[in-house]
Amino acid sequence: MNIFSWNDLNPTAREYILMAKDVRDMQYRKQWPTPGGKTLIELVADENKALKFYLDLTENKRSSSLILGLSADRKSTMQTRVSDRPLIRLDYSDNPEVLRHRNPDGSLVLGTHVRFDIDGYGAKWACGIPGQNILKPLNDDFASLFWSFQETCNITDKLKVELSLGV
Repeated sequence: MNIFSWNDLNPTAREYILMAKDVRDMQYRKQWPTPGGKTLIELVADENKALKFYLDLTENKRSSSLILGLSADRKSTMQTRVSDRPLIRLDYSDNPEVLRHRNPDGSLVLGTHVRFDIDGYGAKWACGIPGQNILKPLNDDFASLFWSFQETCNITDKLKVELSLGV
């Protein structure tokens, strides 16, 4: 089995992920979204304040997602649009049958997985947590995965996201 490492990531995506990021509005207590909801947290890097990062927290009925991405300045006409660029994404479910991801090569990944920005594919390539050495959670529970994601993406440890009852 191939183990994904930092060297497999798109070099620009790797650079962006490793930049130290803080919460743009400096409001460090956030609420995890309720089922069917989404929370967007804007981030800023001291190294390059022109870059607009985001952390998306999504709660579906049977799974959760964490996405760190880069939001490009939007310049639009009737014909063109610059869209957002996901850098790394974690999809979690306590039921492996709920999450299915088909990689560009046709391989199927079941259960909790992480997607990376790989040259030529964007953030469309996924692998299970054991198939990579970028996210290093202490165990496979959601809280450990969240803290590992936050640490890996170099997001300030001041950020605290509270889960609602029933999530």
